[in-house]
Amino acid sequence: MSEMKKIKNLKEFSTSADRFEGANLLCPGCAHSIIVREILNATNDDLVLAASTGCLEVCTAVYPYTSWDASWIHIGFENGSTAVAGAEAANKALRRKGRISSDTPEPKFVAFGGDGSTNDIGFQWISGWCDRQHN
Repeated sequence: MSEMKKIKNLKEFSTSADRFEGANLLCPGCAHSIIVREILNATNDDLVLAASTGCLEVCTAVYPYTSWDASWIHIGFENGSTAVAGAEAANKALRRKGRISSDTPEPKFVAFGGDGSTNDIGFQWISGWCDRQHN
């Protein structure tokens, strides 16, 4: 039988290696926190993340605290994919100009969004993302 994982106290949370901490205001058992934690902890790559306004953003970045341990952009409801595409374009331009060393690992760019930012008011941004064939 495997050993049960110890529940962290506040001090342990502050020094944890998790890239998305459970110290947030999302509802217990919320799928947002489970999905985001699994995605962020699935890679050791540098990450640049964008989150559209919604539960995920509002409940994980309550000033002056944050659950995110990665480069993170909060953007309006429909623009998560656009923001992260812009960050990716800036990264490529800075690398071409030599402002970011070629030795620096290439980050992964990820956008998180809910139904409004992907199926409703943000569909045109997701459509553009697909047309540009972003990874």
